[in-house]
Parts: sequence; structure tokens; C-alpha cells
Amino acid sequence: VTITGTGFAATSVVTIDGVDCAVTNETATSIVCTSGAKAAAADRTLVVKTNNQHASIPDTVKLWYCKLWSETETWGGERPPADGDSAFVPKGQTLCLNESPKGIIKLISVEGTLIVKPNADPEHILDL
Repeated sequence: VTITGTGFAATSVVTIDGVDCAVTNETATSIVCTSGAKAAAADRTLVVKTNNQHASIPDTVKLWYCKLWSETETWGGERPPADGDSAFVPKGQTLCLNESPKGIIKLISVEGTLIVKPNADPEHILDL
């Protein structure tokens, strides 16, 4: 997770849904951290504590736990779907399309959730 802002200190602590997010890099304007496992029924909250101050994101911001399209782990150790392949997002899974598929995907069947960047042009992501 990358958090940008101002006034961060070398002693910032980040939690997501009450789970520690281990800070791996921090500057005065950004924090990079790796979150732990998601709690089963947690509220989706992000809290940053720095310089004895406490900040959290507004309720209007949505946090999603998702598997990344680009990761082989998402596809059972296989490469991500590519030209001519089909893909399936099962119920209960959230998949983030973090990069354009390689070639034209024949079919994406979604029973779970597929997240695409809000400003993405669907015609350049999928052959619609």
C-alpha cells in the first residue's frame, strides 16, 4: 500500500482494518507498507499515526482487498490469462485488473468482483 500526503515521520504506524501494515519505506510525503492478512469481518478502515497525530480516511473512500491480475499466485501458479484465453472470477473473490491483459481475452466470467481503474478505457483493456 502506498499512502501519500504530508508531514509523515520516521515513526509512522499504519493499520488497515485493525491489522498492522508493516512500513517498508517512508518519506515526509509518502509511506509504503505491506498489510497483514485481512480480518474476516472487519470494518474497512485505514489509520495512520505519525508525529503524535492520528488520521483516518473518510467513509467515502473504499478499500478493497483484491488479487492482482498480473500475479501468477492469482491464477494458481500459472501465467495470467493472455491472448485467446478465458478467465473466471469466482464468487467471493475480488480481482483488480492492474494491467491490460496480453492480447485479447476471449471471455471473462465474473461471479465475484472485477475492479478496473475508474479512468480506464474499456476498449483498450478488453475487446468489447
